[in-house]
Amino acid sequence: MAVTGDALAVDLSRLAVVGSVALPEIGYVYARLNGEVAGTASGDLDAFMGGATPKGYGGATGSMYTKWSGLRDELQNVLGNAANGLQEAGHAVMSIVQTYLNSDDRAKASFDQKWLHGPPPDQVPGAEDQLPTTAPPVVLTR
Repeated sequence: MAVTGDALAVDLSRLAVVGSVALPEIGYVYARLNGEVAGTASGDLDAFMGGATPKGYGGATGSMYTKWSGLRDELQNVLGNAANGLQEAGHAVMSIVQTYLNSDDRAKASFDQKWLHGPPPDQVPGAEDQLPTTAPPVVLTR
């Protein structure tokens, strides 16, 4: 027999914590890391040419810059794409939760009561240490 009513609300509440808290928090961390890695590009001039533009220079310094910037850009993009994917996954989970809530009035009433003031603290481990769920903008190099 299918789960309905209050039991469905409990299951959907657990999913909603994943979609509205856990995945967005992890996405926030990845977006912050993406921004930190992107910020290292501002030191390229000092690190590779003592103030001169590293692009276009030959020799060991130019070669090192090319390798370093390629690695940095790849890491930056991996972190940014992961952040975007986690945010999208959170939205997808919440869309699924809403679809189920729309199909069961009793579950919706129970869920809405439980979530009246946001995520129920008893379902969010470490709620007092909760990270922001709105991630900073992601910076991609391509």
